[in-house]
Amino acid sequence: MKYIIKNLKNFISKELGIFVLALTGIIVSTLIIHFSYGIFQHYNILSKEPNMEDCMTLHFYKNDGKYVSKGMLNECIYDVIDGLDIIEGSGNKIMVCTAFVQMDGDEYQLKFCFDREGFHAPIQFLDNIKTYGAMGQGSGWTEVEEQSEKKVALCYNYLKYTGDTPVLKKIMQDDGTLLIGGKNYTIIGYQSWTNDGALIPYSTVDDEVLVKELVFSCSENLTRKTYDYISEVFMQRLGKLVMIEEKPEIDLDTYYTYRSIVLLVSVLALMAVTNYCILYCYILEKRKKKAAIFRCCGLSKRTADLMNLAECYIISMPVYLCSVLVYEYWILPILQKWFMYIRFAHTIETYFVIFMVFFIVTGMVCWTFIKAKNKSVLDGLR
Repeated sequence: MKYIIKNLKNFISKELGIFVLALTGIIVSTLIIHFSYGIFQHYNILSKEPNMEDCMTLHFYKNDGKYVSKGMLNECIYDVIDGLDIIEGSGNKIMVCTAFVQMDGDEYQLKFCFDREGFHAPIQFLDNIKTYGAMGQGSGWTEVEEQSEKKVALCYNYLKYTGDTPVLKKIMQDDGTLLIGGKNYTIIGYQSWTNDGALIPYSTVDDEVLVKELVFSCSENLTRKTYDYISEVFMQRLGKLVMIEEKPEIDLDTYYTYRSIVLLVSVLALMAVTNYCILYCYILEKRKKKAAIFRCCGLSKRTADLMNLAECYIISMPVYLCSVLVYEYWILPILQKWFMYIRFAHTIETYFVIFMVFFIVTGMVCWTFIKAKNKSVLDGLR
């Protein structure tokens, strides 16, 4: 080990430029690999729903001084509940609803479910954000807390992610509670699903609150019968106050373009690893005479190869892990603004799998170059 450390010190002191280039190659390849995987999974999810018909979006507007309030929305939802037989008979099941409301000049997402018995907590949604790694400390609220209108909140996970959170700064109180809509909410957990301040129970919000948008999310593609029925209910109740969004199709050209980009950057990542190995082999070339002397003194070829491979790993693995931390805490929150599913692509399990792939591929490529370089190491004595 002492010879490995000594070689590494000499590498840094005598070939600083090459060392920096080698580190840059590792950093670039690491970031590109994780970015490529995240983008691939993002568009893979979208590609499985080519008609985007698992959800239905309704936009609400002000007209002649009137606006859609939470109370008016509830009346519409009760009408939808009366027609659940129509919805379920067409093969649909509404899993969760998302209401975008405005309170204190800021926008919030309110998640809720409903059935024939009324409104319920979005338990499956809360479980999903935990499953996919978007839940930090704590946990979501329960059905009992939803029905009792308990003022609890899932705060944006500012403890883990950096970035501009003006809403959170505005509502955070000195005692650690959140002031939303004139009410104090106790933080019971932290999430990275949305950075719009916090997620709170639907039942705790006043009926007079302005609703700007509503999204119905189903477990399967939305049928035309379900779409028409919900449209009829809201148009009869709200008239000009609502605009129902048609189901747009994914731009397949964009999808195939990004798939090509993922392939390209994957090749670039492999090239970056290869360049690192080439740079390291350049250093081995300059050490040829010293390596030959060690060989003549009894150092076996296999031991020499393993020492060189160990030096490769000592350089590459810490840099890889640091690059992953930079990606997770600084780059990924920024990417999530444009690629909403990219966060779900990265879990502890996927990070581990990617690390193992990187570890094995780097070892294989380095070992191949080292073996090829050391075949003629005894030429260093000539």
